[in-house]
Amino acid sequence: MSVNTNSALTKKELSSIVRKYEDALAWLSEKGLNIGPTRLNKYHTHYRSLLENWGKETIREIINNKNYASAIYETYEVIEIKEKLEEFDCKEVHESLKKSLSGLELYSADASSSKPSSARDFSFELFMARYFKRAGYNLSFNTVADFNAHDSDDSIFVECKRPVKEETVGKNIKKALKQSIKRFIENDPRNQKGIAAIDLTALLNPSQEFLVTDDLNVISEALKEADKVYSPEVKRHFDEYGEHCLSVIFHWRVPLFHLKEESVGLYARCFSLPIYKAGTTSEDVFNRSNKKLMGSVGL
Repeated sequence: MSVNTNSALTKKELSSIVRKYEDALAWLSEKGLNIGPTRLNKYHTHYRSLLENWGKETIREIINNKNYASAIYETYEVIEIKEKLEEFDCKEVHESLKKSLSGLELYSADASSSKPSSARDFSFELFMARYFKRAGYNLSFNTVADFNAHDSDDSIFVECKRPVKEETVGKNIKKALKQSIKRFIENDPRNQKGIAAIDLTALLNPSQEFLVTDDLNVISEALKEADKVYSPEVKRHFDEYGEHCLSVIFHWRVPLFHLKEESVGLYARCFSLPIYKAGTTSEDVFNRSNKKLMGSVGL
């Protein structure tokens, strides 16, 4: 089946993303980073191929193309980092950007490598920092923590992990929570709390495939039900950190093909499961933080 329905609209949307990605690559180049030989440049090539072939390829050809899936997945992160963190010109961000350029083109290949690259660890840290930036927090990167999100009342230390094996998820969460507490600064009058941010993408979509659906609402409702099941389990397993930590933030995203609209896109999910101890300052900080983060969705 050829992709013709909604072709003009989809092509316009794809063109817009390509332009934004080109702006992001130009931004990296202006910072003195050589993106020519990196995986980021390959995503640009594949995204342009998707754009130029739109309406000519069958649905099956599109969803079986891992280069397309990879380009959709990766470009989103780079664009978001550029648009939300462009103002930060500190050496810590520059070093993280530089380190994020390496690695294999496909995260599925990187994860199964005998020596996985840490490049995507750095890009995930920046991606999560942008999540707090858009919520109105100030950011500091000159800390031992992956980053520190703060305002006049609260100082939140965030540690990020990207487990590639299911059996290591719990260990990674525990490690992140412990690390975040160790980052607290002595004599800071603000409420200092920790958060673990966990990227589940490599576990939920290890083969780096398109999610094919004709109804996103069905998926959303199913995930909401799953949250109801997993939330108390996360709370139970990590309750011991609740006096000093707020929550575990889970993130994942997957390239999407919507059958009904015959369009491609990205299904991204970022949700926070609370572990705070009731009646402590952690509960107050969580409520303030959650309100800010939820209020910034879509910005």
